Amino acid sequence: MLAFFLTCSCSRCFEDCGNGALEFDLPLKVYGVKDTIGLGDTLRIRLDVPDRLVERSNGELYSFIDYDFELISYIGRVDSMPTVADTKLYFNWIDAEGESTYFGGVYIISPKYHDNTYQYEALIIPKQKGLYVFGMNSDFSRASPLAKLDGPCSKRPVYVYMKLENLMDVNFEFLQYSPEPVYINLDRKRFDEFAGFCFYVR
Repeated sequence: MLAFFLTCSCSRCFEDCGNGALEFDLPLKVYGVKDTIGLGDTLRIRLDVPDRLVERSNGELYSFIDYDFELISYIGRVDSMPTVADTKLYFNWIDAEGESTYFGGVYIISPKYHDNTYQYEALIIPKQKGLYVFGMNSDFSRASPLAKLDGPCSKRPVYVYMKLENLMDVNFEFLQYSPEPVYINLDRKRFDEFAGFCFYVR
């Protein structure tokens, strides 16, 4: 269910990033994921976001300053009609580090800041069988809330995307088993930028 930086003149801002937004990848790791897991098995997701990141296009290194994360994380069941993105209905979600708030079928993630890193970890335990898709993004419009931004193009909109670092087989093809055309026709790039992965619970 989507803070940074240095200093620059207006001409430098346009030179560095044209008319577009600043874009960043936030690293996410997941553990315990297989094609099929059982009821009561545990998935673990882990965010360790450094407070300095390189922007996708201009190569500049930016520093997150009081970054106000509002990461949205969700697990939707995709093998029934209508498809349901009510994470709490199908999974127990336990914060192990940082905090989350459940709202409207999704979890709003609030990492904690420690040792120059924004950190969050959760344990996720399935309660019902089915075919599921996981996703995470910065908010529903993928625009990041910034408490402060210093650096080139600091007036530009900022977008962050999730990047799975330790899971190669994300089972994108499982979406073809959904009766919902939205999932069947989902763009692979969008799926990857939302740290998507699919799995069965049986």
